Amino acid sequence: MQEYLLTCACGWEATGSENDIVSAAKVHGREIHNMDVSHEEAMAMAAPTAS
Repeated sequence: MQEYLLTCACGWEATGSENDIVSAAKVHGREIHNMDVSHEEAMAMAAPTAS
């Protein structure tokens, strides 16, 4: 399974599967930045990690 690293402009980071980081980004966006993050937006900020 591919793992990803997602880094927010505020410095927050999440790692995990695509579903993990998208879920984390949605919660982070809503709770910290008061914004809704789509699946596509989250994945645009994510980078695959070396396996």
